[in-house]
Amino acid sequence: MGLTRRNFLRYSSSAAALASASTLTSCSRFQPTALQIQVLDGSIPIQLPKQFRGLIKGEGKTTFAPTAQLSQSFKQLQRWATDPAKVQQSWTSRIPNPLRKPPRPADLITLGDSWLTAAIRQDLIEPLDPAELPRWKELPGRWQQLMQRDATGFLQADGPVWAAPYRWGGNVIAYRKNRIEKLGIEIKDWEDLWNPKLKGLLSLPNSPREVIGLALKKLGQSYNHPNPSQVDGLAEALASLHGQVKLYASDNYLQPLLLEDTWVAVGSSAELLPLLQRDRNLAIIYPSSGSSLWADLWVKPKPFATVSDNADASAEEIANSLASKWIDFCWSPEVVKLITNLSNGASPLALQPGLDWLEKLQNRELLLPDESALGESEFILPLPQESLDEYKELWAKMRRQKLLG
Repeated sequence: MGLTRRNFLRYSSSAAALASASTLTSCSRFQPTALQIQVLDGSIPIQLPKQFRGLIKGEGKTTFAPTAQLSQSFKQLQRWATDPAKVQQSWTSRIPNPLRKPPRPADLITLGDSWLTAAIRQDLIEPLDPAELPRWKELPGRWQQLMQRDATGFLQADGPVWAAPYRWGGNVIAYRKNRIEKLGIEIKDWEDLWNPKLKGLLSLPNSPREVIGLALKKLGQSYNHPNPSQVDGLAEALASLHGQVKLYASDNYLQPLLLEDTWVAVGSSAELLPLLQRDRNLAIIYPSSGSSLWADLWVKPKPFATVSDNADASAEEIANSLASKWIDFCWSPEVVKLITNLSNGASPLALQPGLDWLEKLQNRELLLPDESALGESEFILPLPQESLDEYKELWAKMRRQKLLG
């Protein structure tokens, strides 16, 4: 997707609470760890680690470590895969106790769906076994299809399951109510971003697929159009949209919106929803014609090396078993409710019919858009290189216009 989806206003207490919830304390740090999980900060409620430990009591110690950004998770996977010797050397230089083994990669780590193709192609992760995940079949079909890929990261109906989604959301439009009302306009869908009264007041993601995608959506096309350069009116629409933009940013677009340097911003629902409680002049809408979707996933990193002895093999079996239990735990009804209510995202299983608690869900229309808007929404999928080159060319042409005046 190209977005980090990280909020500069993310409460630091969230990471602190997660760290304290782990068992990495002075009195227990020398106990062997059966399961290691690296989780994106804020993407799960902080009470889940404690609840999971109560569920698996006696089966092994589980540790949780927060990661600030999805990009860091991907870089961590790359480090583990490309230079494990350096990771282990760094460990032993800091902790020279011969009784303590160097750390293995985390058994599970949060990854965003936009990094999944690259992780598969670079051989950074291993497939999951759906037979070990009792609730896999309960996932909506769209989320199952997103996880099943071939060895090059493209969707494959009967392909291996490479990840387990636990939270999702979409790109939304946030705007300053006090400013927009004075302009006498409404913002309900992507086409409203082209209103001449918004010239120089927009911030958009620094992402070709996102920006060109929303322009395609305005024209009634798919975010995943394989030949965007052949879409009638797209080049003109992008040129006009570019004139509306004050800045392109995927990381640092929230503060300009809060300071009223920009009046309208497009970004992740997970980042923008927390701002509603901080600024009464802020409004957020889910585009009525549909939007791009994102998902936070559990993936299994490749191990440092092949298991070489019975003790390690036994530890690996326990870790795999507990990892499957954690994923299934995240799909349990109680946790589905907690994630949807407390994480600024929704569980895929919150889309099941008959969930009474959804009626009282705060910001329901943003977390779970109506059936029509959600049906028109899409995950941004991998495309052939020739298609990606078209997106890059359109993006470069659009951005050059400002440089040329």
